[in-house]
Amino acid sequence: MCPVLPSLSPEKPSVFSQELTDATVMEGEDLTLVCETTVPDNPVHWTKDGKTLRGSARCQLSREGRRAQLVITGTTLQDGGRYKCEAAGAWSSSIVRVHARPVHFREGLKDMEVLEGGAATLRCKLSTVAAPVEWRCGDEVLRPGGKYRMRQEGTMLELVVQDLQPGDSGQYVCCFGDQTTSATLTVKALPAEFIGRLRSKEATEGAVVTLRCELSKAAPVEWRKGLETLRAGDRVSLRQDGAVCELEICGLMVADAGEYSCVCGQERTSATLTVRALPAEFIGRLRSKEATEGAVVTLRCELSKAAPVEWRKGLETLRAGDRVSLRQDRDLCELDIRELVVADAGEYSCVCGQERTSATLTVKGKDCMWPYGAVALCLRAWAGPLLCPCA
Repeated sequence: MCPVLPSLSPEKPSVFSQELTDATVMEGEDLTLVCETTVPDNPVHWTKDGKTLRGSARCQLSREGRRAQLVITGTTLQDGGRYKCEAAGAWSSSIVRVHARPVHFREGLKDMEVLEGGAATLRCKLSTVAAPVEWRCGDEVLRPGGKYRMRQEGTMLELVVQDLQPGDSGQYVCCFGDQTTSATLTVKALPAEFIGRLRSKEATEGAVVTLRCELSKAAPVEWRKGLETLRAGDRVSLRQDGAVCELEICGLMVADAGEYSCVCGQERTSATLTVRALPAEFIGRLRSKEATEGAVVTLRCELSKAAPVEWRKGLETLRAGDRVSLRQDRDLCELDIRELVVADAGEYSCVCGQERTSATLTVKGKDCMWPYGAVALCLRAWAGPLLCPCA
């Protein structure tokens, strides 16, 4: 304020030739108050609600001739009130009303695309500072905590969605009163990866083996043996609990050995299964038999599993021929001898590796039983009928 110089003679109060008028402005607009005095360049003093106003960047005070002017830029609600311009004992006043501008979104939400596992920040801006807003995903009202963080700094609003999963995709909305802004969040799924791979295993025939692997997240898989796709069955179980995948094989057979793979999309993990074969054992042994010369006899035994065998009479290995048949149906082994002669009598064995089962075949001659086969024939030829027991 400029100092007032005292005059030598009494001065009458200045008279305003143009009074201030009441004013109404919208929040954010500029306010201009103007009055005029009858005496030019007379010092003036501005007040608001009884408090002196001083010039600033927002409040500009000017005096040119008879014209006195007050300009406030970017009015706020706090700028409303009674303004006075005082000059030499006289004053003029104005009631200023600042109407709140309806809140709206100055900057809306924008669509986003983010990789699974990351975080997304949805951001918008209000036209003015306002009470807290409401965030929604679809029809669900979101609350801060867990994977959601909400911030409001002045007119800037943010929603942060953390640890994104494909299920977090959707439309997100920010609401204030009847004002809304929305955007679509798209979460791009990452391909599942094997974080726990298959390990090669060795097991014994007849046992149970489990191959296990783990994915980075739950996803469908396919089990294979070589190029063959495996299906659940009597001996094969396929299990999946979330990201953990298991293949179980019961009653292992030597044929189950090989390379097994678990496939998920373009990802694969493989391992080799080795099956140690158990030696076959005779669970049904040969039984000694007695038959009549000229008849048919069958010697039968059974293994614990299918395996190649060899038939012997004494130390002689038998071969299939006109009178001898060798049959094997998996684990069941049979020796047939047709048109029995006395010479067929003796000890017969079925041999599988280190395992053996034996039995005696006794052949009865037409008149007597003679278990000594070729020996009897020799005796007959050499000593004659008087020394032969069958004579």
